[in-house]
Amino acid sequence: MKKVIFLIISILILSLTCNINAQKISDHEKQKIISNLSKSNPNVSLGAIMDVIDHKIDEAIPEILKNIGSKPLTLQYWYLIALKILGYANTHLLTIEYLVSLDANLDQSDEIDVDEYKFLSNNILYSLGDYTRTQNTFNYLQKISPESDHSMISQLRLIIENDPIHESQAKTELIKLAENCPDEKERWLAVSYLYDLYKENILPEIEKRLIEETDYGVKLSILYEIVDNYKNPKHHQLFVNQIQIDTCVEMPSAYAEVLFVYYATPLDYKLIKELIPKTKDEITRNYLTFRINKFTSFITDSASSVVTNIDSLISYQAQCASFKWLWDISFNNQINGLLLNAKTKLESRDSVSAAFRLKQYRSIINKEYRDTLELEAKYVTRDAFIFLYYYPKYILNRLPKVPWIESITPEITVRKSSGIQITISGSDFKSDATVLWNNTTQKIISVTDTLIRVEIDKKESNKEGIYKITVKNPDGIISNEAAFEITNKLEFPVIPVLECVRKNEDNSYTAYFGYDNKNGISVLLQIGEENKFDPSEHDRLQPEIFMPGRHKNIFSVKFDGRKIMWKLNKEKITADKNSPECK
Repeated sequence: MKKVIFLIISILILSLTCNINAQKISDHEKQKIISNLSKSNPNVSLGAIMDVIDHKIDEAIPEILKNIGSKPLTLQYWYLIALKILGYANTHLLTIEYLVSLDANLDQSDEIDVDEYKFLSNNILYSLGDYTRTQNTFNYLQKISPESDHSMISQLRLIIENDPIHESQAKTELIKLAENCPDEKERWLAVSYLYDLYKENILPEIEKRLIEETDYGVKLSILYEIVDNYKNPKHHQLFVNQIQIDTCVEMPSAYAEVLFVYYATPLDYKLIKELIPKTKDEITRNYLTFRINKFTSFITDSASSVVTNIDSLISYQAQCASFKWLWDISFNNQINGLLLNAKTKLESRDSVSAAFRLKQYRSIINKEYRDTLELEAKYVTRDAFIFLYYYPKYILNRLPKVPWIESITPEITVRKSSGIQITISGSDFKSDATVLWNNTTQKIISVTDTLIRVEIDKKESNKEGIYKITVKNPDGIISNEAAFEITNKLEFPVIPVLECVRKNEDNSYTAYFGYDNKNGISVLLQIGEENKFDPSEHDRLQPEIFMPGRHKNIFSVKFDGRKIMWKLNKEKITADKNSPECK
């Protein structure tokens, strides 16, 4: 195919369907252009006819008609184009006569590819609604195959849309071009037209093109054509297969993005995670690693019902268990029961109870995941956590807001405490929520969506026992229960620890203290008989709330070097100038 000629012709063909905004020229310039149409020099005539088209000079029609028959066949074609653009009524008849001339090829001195110009003439006929010479298109296609360009592909589309007799043949040829055209841009144009014309009916061919295409840009375009326009569940498996076998080194990143954005199941996550060490291309490997590390589960189809979302969560949990991301069978059964119960509640239109079960589910997953990190257990791994903790969050966004207590601090104190202040951490607390202590309303100090500070009435906190704490929102929805214990004796004493003593430049000393709380829960020991320094001052800014575990260098006390004692319950630790020196 003559590339230069086709470039010019393509511009002219485009003009057939466009409104040309002609630049204004003077009458003198118009007459000069018109007079050049009759010049014997082909280059002058070609320049003149293009000026006519460019400026849409209607006055040139008589001169075109006068000279068209004397011009070489190549120039005659461009004269016909000009007549079509200028709206000449008999353009169709002149085009038919031109085709007869091509068949006769009387001008043997004119080097012209007759099949090519018959094909090009079809652009004019098609624009006039005449599809009687469609065979000209197929003849030329057979001659140049497998090469093609956008003009050929556009003609095939027009045939499919307007010529029922030849639709099937044109469709077959368009599929061949999508498969075999050497130019990757033309292959993609053919695929795009096939989708536009046949939608779901051409899906098998579109999928085939994704698998067999070798050019990365075309593959990527086909991939997103499928993703954006088809809603076929089997594509999930297609992408899962392709990410593992596609030989185009850049494509795993594209498949991974599609899997994460549109599907995001534990299987997808596991597949991509396991693919990383097998990926030889460094850029692709780095991208997959980044995507895995930043991944959190989410609901991909917001149009689906909440019950369907819970079914997905049940499926995700089953997958996590099969991958050994949930180690304990009884634990798996326990949390699965919560999901089934939530689904039952939803189906019976009790969405508040369903939300309550899902919050309970998340709380358990979160606790066991933290325990897994700290104790090296295998109840909930990180891989399971990112699905089973985050996915319910998006379901809960579609359900009524249920206040939920994740933790309280402190959780236990000795009976001598009074005026206890408790911090409640959780979610969905309303600004005018109330805190109930064994069903008795208490004074709230401050409240946010996730944090409440409350002071327990002295009358309510002077007896040994376990007290139930709940949060009640103004809509009447009550949270889960948290337990606060008042006891005469802790299971394990909180041990005060002297870390070291440092001598200061002014000859004073600073003692650094920590503690060890083996109770597994946070303990309140208020400053007083259970938590004091001797000699006085008894309050030296030591903590009153003691979190579980060993905590170092929590506070410091400046003193003169003489013995000071920190007493917690009945446990004591002393510091003086001879205590172990800080290093």
